[in-house]
Amino acid sequence: SHGRKPPTLSSMLQTSYPAYFKVRAGTNLDSLASKIPLLLKSYTESKSMLGAQYVFRTIDDIKYNQKISTGFINAIDGEALLIFKIVGLVVLALAFANYINISTAITLKRLKETGIRRIMGATSKSILWQQVSEAFIIGLTAIVLSALVLALTLSWTQDFIGYQLVFTKTAKNVLLVLGISFPLAIVIIGSIYPALLLSGFKFQDFIRGKWINSPQSKWMRNLLLVIQFSIATFLIVGTFTFLKQLDFINELHNKKELRQVLVLNGAVGVQSDIIKEKLQSIPEVERLSLTSFVPEPEVKRAMGMGTPDFNESFDLYVIDEYFLDIMRFKLADGINFYKDDRSKPNHILINQSMAETTIEGYPLNREYRTKGDVKTKVIGIIEDFPISSIKEAVKPTAYFQKTQSAYMTRSLNKVIVELNTNDLQSSIGKIEKAWKAVFPDLPFDVEFMDDKIERIYTNELKMGKLFGGLTTIAIIIACMGIFGLLTYMVKIKTKEIGIRKVLGANFSTLARLLTRQIWIILILSGFVAFPLSYYFLEQWLTSFAYRTEVTWDLYAFTLISFIAIVAVTVFSQVKYASSLNPSDVLRNE
Repeated sequence: SHGRKPPTLSSMLQTSYPAYFKVRAGTNLDSLASKIPLLLKSYTESKSMLGAQYVFRTIDDIKYNQKISTGFINAIDGEALLIFKIVGLVVLALAFANYINISTAITLKRLKETGIRRIMGATSKSILWQQVSEAFIIGLTAIVLSALVLALTLSWTQDFIGYQLVFTKTAKNVLLVLGISFPLAIVIIGSIYPALLLSGFKFQDFIRGKWINSPQSKWMRNLLLVIQFSIATFLIVGTFTFLKQLDFINELHNKKELRQVLVLNGAVGVQSDIIKEKLQSIPEVERLSLTSFVPEPEVKRAMGMGTPDFNESFDLYVIDEYFLDIMRFKLADGINFYKDDRSKPNHILINQSMAETTIEGYPLNREYRTKGDVKTKVIGIIEDFPISSIKEAVKPTAYFQKTQSAYMTRSLNKVIVELNTNDLQSSIGKIEKAWKAVFPDLPFDVEFMDDKIERIYTNELKMGKLFGGLTTIAIIIACMGIFGLLTYMVKIKTKEIGIRKVLGANFSTLARLLTRQIWIILILSGFVAFPLSYYFLEQWLTSFAYRTEVTWDLYAFTLISFIAIVAVTVFSQVKYASSLNPSDVLRNE
């Protein structure tokens, strides 16, 4: 205002290409990268290029890190892969512990058989061998059934994860060997503990119940149950957190409000006003917007724009005056582009991230130069909004109005259409007819906006579903463990139950007798699982630039859910115990 010229805004665009090198075995990549600036001195004097830090990435680095993937190699989410490896091992450990507990409970039903065999001369070795042989047959049967299930679900699994499983001949052979030997080994190892208990005592010891009440066996059972409950609790909390994060993401993207918003993909360019007029004549079209982008996994950016008045370069998009309203973007300060004659070709909008990079002053209502002597004025600041990734912070961004220049108009390649209809198919048909009338040579490429947004966090959706499936399996396994424990307790407390019933004990008394140990184990499991789950879930959530919080209500709901599950599971066994005839029990004993 005092004779100073507005700051200049340069419009340099940057383009980068990946370069791949095959290096000799044993090469130090850091040392090799340090030689690049020396080599570049012969070709350039650019301080930015000579002062940059160069890093070599291996193919494995790129394959498992989407942040550094170049697009030439489609990277997978390494964090998600690690999580599923851990969860798979955890579920395996849960099943192993459960198998030992159930095997121990079933073993009790064979006490008399084992005693009679011992009287008839059977050795501990023969009894042990019988148990292991039976476990081998069970394991072999389970492998056959699992192979059948795998064959039936493999195609669905590949479609679900979005990858085709391709193995070399060597890998197939290794998987075949491991797929047979590993489960068998687990079953046999898991059967050794109850087999040793069964074969290591004399008949009179069984009758007196010495081994049943031994501190070693009781400690082992309780430890295995604590492990089972801890794992199941961890998975339940993890699943609820996944679901909460997905709900948070949906709310962040206003997904529920975009169910009848369509995106037409195509370079509308200089004919944008014509297609706009055609579409607005359709009664079901409530409003529409012309833009150069929409939120989706791969957004084409105009990057590298910069000005001396901002610390960082910024991305550039072209929108019109209706874009913010349709997408439900909110203004943090200032105003939107005018929808009437007050609009001026020099008005622009920026987001909060760009506003925070200003070197001097607050950018609202300040003017900058774009190309030549064309001035641009920041009239509004938009709240930050994740455009292509929820795991990355929003980049500084400027939104230019399509009317500013012919170049801006040519950048338009999407039409956002908001409908108000009960017959989507009919409305889409009318839109297609209008599109073909204006662009007969362009394909009619239409998508729902919520589908586009959903693809931004496809991996998270898949993780949530798979986590939910694994949690369901874990709950079933944990319930089987509870059933095995109660079967065990009913067996060893049969005489006590009979005596209590003679003395007038009712259902609730027997329930307290049989479930007291389970509630104690459940509490101990909570002390183990809750802190661990909080730590690991917080670590996972830190990978998101926009995230929910792990709150106490998740743990309260998890605890209540487990109490309900335990209550339902124990009911059948307690009912069975309370139905025992005291006279039959005591006579049998």
